[in-house]
Amino acid sequence: MKRLFTMGLALLMVLTMVPMSCHASNLDAGIGAESVMLASMTVSAVAVDKPVDMGDNQDSSEDWRVVTEEDGSVYLQNDATDEIIVYAFRIDENGNEQSVDLAEYAHQLNTLPRAPESSDVMDEQNDQQKAIFRKPGTSTYVYSYKETKAYETLGDGIKVTPDVVGPATITYGESVTVSEEFSVGISASATIKDAITSEVSFDWHAQLSSSSNFTVAKQVAAGRTGYVEFTPRLMVTEGTMTRKLVHIPGGVVSSSEFEAWGKSPIMLATGYADGIYDVKYK
Repeated sequence: MKRLFTMGLALLMVLTMVPMSCHASNLDAGIGAESVMLASMTVSAVAVDKPVDMGDNQDSSEDWRVVTEEDGSVYLQNDATDEIIVYAFRIDENGNEQSVDLAEYAHQLNTLPRAPESSDVMDEQNDQQKAIFRKPGTSTYVYSYKETKAYETLGDGIKVTPDVVGPATITYGESVTVSEEFSVGISASATIKDAITSEVSFDWHAQLSSSSNFTVAKQVAAGRTGYVEFTPRLMVTEGTMTRKLVHIPGGVVSSSEFEAWGKSPIMLATGYADGIYDVKYK
């Protein structure tokens, strides 16, 4: 009898606790759901309010914008420099002039990656003298270059005609030379240049000339001062230059690395430098 009473009491306690447990579970679930909803609302608010990071390479002062007049004429304008481009063209592989869409040209000017700037040049002689004083004999540098990336960009514009005050017509332009350029952080000797140009992933050209023939006359509007400018297309290589100071006899004394880059003009099938000509107003 006592045993039956004990079992009955235990069963009553279980039946009494089950609803409480279920209620607690439902309460926890409700709190969890509210927490998830609150978290979602918080994340949404942050996503809306967070400012957009434009990056360190943005420079709106150098951006070209497309302007369309009421008469339908289109030109590019740079608000920072007050320059205006009214017409752009290029010389194709067959030597023929082809007009360049101004909107596309603006896109290239604004978005193509910009080549790095030249770095400070270090003096090599100090290290050489230290090696010579340390051991008698001859010391020399050995260079090797490893390219990490290569890309196309536009170089700085070069005037190919003098200023002309309108109304006037420009019918020809001077040929200009586009040359290679290097930056290694040390003096770019012929040996260093060879180390870079021998390892690039594209055809390297030390210098090329632009075409001087304009097959279509370029008009300069009345009251404006204009000229024709050539903006060359360039290939850029970026990578690491390793410099080893070798003592003879004795072997490698020291080794150091430098960020390095080089620019080379792109050559058309005609042998001229590739690029875009534009009629620009001051």
